[in-house]
Amino acid sequence: MTGSNMNQSSDSLKLYDQTLSSRLLIGTALYPSPDIMAQAISASGSEMVTLSLRRQDPSNNQGQAIWQHIQKSDCVLLPNTAGCHSAQEAITLAEMSREMFNTDFIKLEVIGDDYNLQPDPFETVKAAEILIKKGFKVLP
Repeated sequence: MTGSNMNQSSDSLKLYDQTLSSRLLIGTALYPSPDIMAQAISASGSEMVTLSLRRQDPSNNQGQAIWQHIQKSDCVLLPNTAGCHSAQEAITLAEMSREMFNTDFIKLEVIGDDYNLQPDPFETVKAAEILIKKGFKVLP
């Protein structure tokens, strides 16, 4: 290792300007309860948590509890554009996520096929180009 890399562990993960000591990214979906989600995040040692705005159920009262647990975890937030079917949808959701969560990170997903959730590569690239120009830190 040379230069600035000497201070980083060989197991660290550098994403743009963020260095994480854990390479594990953990999601927030499909846990039986917000408490179990919080326990899983803590036990995993992950420092980055993915979350989706689009897949949140506004009628579900657990949303606020989930958000409170995520804030307490002190993890870097990685909002995603799950469920988007066009570049414009993904861009709009990314901009909303930036405002709500105060982060430039975005996990970009543009679905081309609902049956098997295959990505639409053309819309994904289109969205990525625009989001990068807008200063987002885009992850696939």
